[in-house]
Amino acid sequence: MMPVWTLRGLVLYRVHFVIDLLTRKVEITHIGCQYSGDLMLQIGRNLTDPFDGFLLGKKWMLHDRDPLFRQDSRELLRSSGTIPFKLPKNMPMMNGHAECFVKSIKRESLTGISALGDSWIFMWVPKRPWSTRRSTLPGK
Repeated sequence: MMPVWTLRGLVLYRVHFVIDLLTRKVEITHIGCQYSGDLMLQIGRNLTDPFDGFLLGKKWMLHDRDPLFRQDSRELLRSSGTIPFKLPKNMPMMNGHAECFVKSIKRESLTGISALGDSWIFMWVPKRPWSTRRSTLPGK
């Protein structure tokens, strides 16, 4: 969940994404503050689209134990030829790539926010250690 300051105050947004473990390609499928089982079913339809779905040609899909991932979502995946595999309980490092992606997104989004007293301002920090004129990586 990502906390976002809006005109109405702090709102928690959920970011739903899938990762191809072989290529490390990430696709963000939905960003929103309200989720339902029907929305998850629609996300599953988009992922299993026979023309350009993210799961096209994929044999397995690992997923967490979110209760919104219902039986009809699992049946949709099976009907498209993808086998859903539920990760074990209390094993967050079983999906270490997802945990690393979430950590990097939170770190990158929080580097652009600076707190001043009771008010918040957004600032852009474009300078990176490797963005020099020579375009070299640190330590090279």
